[in-house]
Amino acid sequence: MSEGRGILGRDRCAIRVLGWLAGAGATFALVGGASADPIADRGYFGPGATVIDFESRGDGAPVVSDDLDPLLEGETMLLPAGEYASSGVVFSQDIFWVNDGTPTFDAAQILGGLSGQGGSQSLSIPSTWIGAFDMIFTTPVEAFGFFVADNWSEEGREAVSFQAYDASDTLIDSQVFAGGFVDDTVTALNSTAAYGFMGISRSDDQNPISRVTITKGAAILDDLVFTQVPAPGAVGVLGVAGAVVAGRRRRHSG
Repeated sequence: MSEGRGILGRDRCAIRVLGWLAGAGATFALVGGASADPIADRGYFGPGATVIDFESRGDGAPVVSDDLDPLLEGETMLLPAGEYASSGVVFSQDIFWVNDGTPTFDAAQILGGLSGQGGSQSLSIPSTWIGAFDMIFTTPVEAFGFFVADNWSEEGREAVSFQAYDASDTLIDSQVFAGGFVDDTVTALNSTAAYGFMGISRSDDQNPISRVTITKGAAILDDLVFTQVPAPGAVGVLGVAGAVVAGRRRRHSG
């Protein structure tokens, strides 16, 4: 991801969302008057964000099967709940790394990667066996997001949704993968995968995000991105540095 994508990405995101709202008459799903901000563009996150692409284990070693081979198409392997604790996130249960094994998901990952939205090949989470799980941040975060590919051709499927909570278990925001989150769709062999990026950023007046409940039907999640809340000391240092730079500019201009 290029560093210059952030501001332009947010502008493109706003234009895309406003156009979708006006044209389709739909809205992002906001719950209970929550004022958090939906994120439909990975470019929202700067170069300092934490990224977990699920191609490697928590210790940086590649994800391989017991015989030390890469996972084959359709193959899964247990992902322990605390595997990525060192990166700042744990899951409420063991889930799975999965090589999805469908042409539509493969194509969605390729196209998502080319557009900068994510979708690293070839592994994702959490397998079709897992319909719901929680993601817990060991240090609360300002914002998070996933690349999502959802098989819309599955009858009776449950939509992909994120519900974000603060440390007191108060709901911050809820989003459903539809509308402005969807970049495009891929169709092959009688199945359709809609893909795009979906995330949530807490507003200034809200507590940081500590936990996210994720529900999904026939969908994969990939390339988790999040930004932790800066430590108070770090905020103070940044404020002093900004004041010094501003003072130097004023003196130079005078």
